[in-house]
Order: sequence, then C-alpha cells, then structure tokens
Amino acid sequence: MRWISSDETEKIEQQLNELQSELPEIEGIAVLTKEGLPIASIFSAIDPAMLSAITATINNVSEKAMEELQKGVLETVIVQGEQGHLVVQGIGASAIIAVLANKSAKPGLLYILVNRVSEKLSDYL
Repeated sequence: MRWISSDETEKIEQQLNELQSELPEIEGIAVLTKEGLPIASIFSAIDPAMLSAITATINNVSEKAMEELQKGVLETVIVQGEQGHLVVQGIGASAIIAVLANKSAKPGLLYILVNRVSEKLSDYL
C-alpha cells in the first residue's frame, strides 16, 4: 500500500460523507487496508478499530473461500442480520470498504452505492 496524502485522505472522507448522506440508514463506514489498518472512517456509535478488525477477517476468510472453491477473485461480501447489513468490498488491490447499515436499508440500493463509491475511491487507493 502506498502512502496516502492528506489531500487524498480529505477526498476519501468527502466520498464517505456523500455516501452517508445518500443513504441515512448507514450507521458507519470504514476504509482500511486489507491488513485491517484504518485509512478513513465515519461512525456514530461503532468502535472503528473493532469494525476494521472484523472487516479484515471477513475479507481474508472470504478471499480464501473463493480461492479454494475456484470461484475467482472476491468482489463483495454481504452479511445480513436481524438488525442490519454489513457490506465489505475491495478497493483496488490493497484496500477495503466496509459499510454498516440498519435493517431498514434496502440491500440492493446499499450494494449499488457501495460499488459506486468503491470505484471512485480506487483513484486514491
């Protein structure tokens, strides 16, 4: 992972704020390295370090599963629970975005918005 300038960090945070404003059901967003190191985040009441660690683990296990099952490169992981959704998607070769939303978020719209912001963020990561 290359070094990210403060200007690029600001642009990343701006994209995260725009994503959250598009879908108010979003409770938290984190951009991190595949190793789990935080790059940028927006949270209400979620511990960013905890979400980063969980996200990196989910991503690594899912990548390994896709490899072992010979299903190609992992694109997106969607975890749905009684109280909400977690979408994990790669950004380029070395970063991940995790978006946590409450149960009233529409999964399809959430996926589309995460995919769109991931493409925009790939310019900086």
